Amino acid sequence: MTKTKGRSRHSSNAKYIILALFLVLILTGVVIVINMPKKKPLAHDYLHVVPTLSVGEFDDQKTVIIKTLGLNITAVGGDAYDIIVTISSQEEPEWREFLPKGETWSAGFTLQGLRSVLNKTDGLFHVQIGIKCAETEPEYMWLRLKPQDIIPVGAT
Repeated sequence: MTKTKGRSRHSSNAKYIILALFLVLILTGVVIVINMPKKKPLAHDYLHVVPTLSVGEFDDQKTVIIKTLGLNITAVGGDAYDIIVTISSQEEPEWREFLPKGETWSAGFTLQGLRSVLNKTDGLFHVQIGIKCAETEPEYMWLRLKPQDIIPVGAT
């Protein structure tokens, strides 16, 4: 009889040890998951970019050299810090320190001359920009400009 009590006491201790190890494993897993770096959203999910009036030189009706690119950038995913916009033929990237959620940054980006050809499929001029902020992964995106939204140089 004494052996049975000893065994049950021993097996009871083993159950507690196994339970304690199981709890340690679960807690370790939770700590690891909590401390994993969070993946940042892409810029287009956080910042809404819309082309506005731009200024350019038309070579013909199908080609334009854009001198000033107008953009409205709205923070839709939250407050945006350290926004950087890069456009080819731009001397230096444009930077804005802070844009509160829901507010729009209306800006005209001066370019040295960005050539764009009218797309035959949609009838728009396509321009690629790079954009990022502290809260997002950097991203290149295509903007589509309506020909009527590009004011010829000298008409301003």
